[in-house]
Amino acid sequence: MDQRQAADFAARWKRDWNALRCTVEAVDAGVDAVVVNYRNHAGNRVYEVLTLDGPLVSAGQATYGTDSAAAASGLPPAA
Repeated sequence: MDQRQAADFAARWKRDWNALRCTVEAVDAGVDAVVVNYRNHAGNRVYEVLTLDGPLVSAGQATYGTDSAAAASGLPPAA
């Protein structure tokens, strides 16, 4: 992904996710991955890591800043 593609992806991501009551704080692009740092509907910090296969997302994972952030998003508590 080149710089222009990364900037375009970030702009579209911010537009679409902000419509979902999330606030995108940063979007960082690598060669085959994008990391989206945002605050979810409950105001908690979340990091989405998206692995790309060309223009498509082939895998995605999320990490939450705290257990309470994950719980507020509907995830069960960590064991």
